[in-house]
Amino acid sequence: MSWGVVPAANQLGIFYCLSLFNGYDRTGLSPEMSFKPFWWIGPDGKSKVLFLQPGAYTLGTLAKGKYFWPKLAGQLDRDKLIPVVQTDCPRENFIDAYLAEMLPKLEKDKDYPYEVFPMTWCMADNTPIDVDLPDAVKSWNEEYAYPHVRDLYGHGNDAGV
Repeated sequence: MSWGVVPAANQLGIFYCLSLFNGYDRTGLSPEMSFKPFWWIGPDGKSKVLFLQPGAYTLGTLAKGKYFWPKLAGQLDRDKLIPVVQTDCPRENFIDAYLAEMLPKLEKDKDYPYEVFPMTWCMADNTPIDVDLPDAVKSWNEEYAYPHVRDLYGHGNDAGV
C-alpha cells in the first residue's frame, strides 16, 4: 500500500484498514507488524486510518486448504474442478490449533489490549468456497463459551460481526 491510501480512504469515509500479508514469501517486515495496530497518518498530516494487520491470510491454507489446493493447482480441465469444498467433519481442519497458539500470546502482549481478534479464512488462492465454514463456526460456539467465533455474515451463529 502506498502513502496515498490514507487521504484517499479518509475522503471516502474509510477510517480502518485491515491488511493481511502472504504468509509464505514476499513478507519483508510484515510479520513484525502483525497484531500491532497504529494510526497511519497521511502525508497531509491530518488524515489517518487505523491500520491493523492480524497476521497472514494463509491460516486456512495451513489448516485445511493444503488438502484441496494441490488437487486444483494448474488444473485446466474444468470438469475436474470442484465447485465447493464440503466434508463430513467441518471442524476437523479448523482454527482450533491456531487459536490455542495465538490467544495466549496476544493475552500477554502489551501492544494488543483488545478483545477482538480479526482473522480471515481462505483455503488458498483461487480455491472453491468452503461451505463447511458455517457449520465449523457453529460447532466451535457450541463447544466453547469463549472465545465466541463469528463469521462475517453471521452464519453458524446467532449474530454477525
